[in-house]
Amino acid sequence: MPSVKEKKVKVALIAPHNHAGKQCKKGDQIEVTALQVKWLAKRNLIEGEG
Repeated sequence: MPSVKEKKVKVALIAPHNHAGKQCKKGDQIEVTALQVKWLAKRNLIEGEG
């Protein structure tokens, strides 16, 4: 069964964060899944859903 790639969206960080092994700073944009958006927002790393 082929794997289905989850759609990714770009979000801007409002705090430093280590993403995919790379240190990112406030203002950097990263591509994440919908689940990652919720995780990041809950931790106040991006604005939006929380």
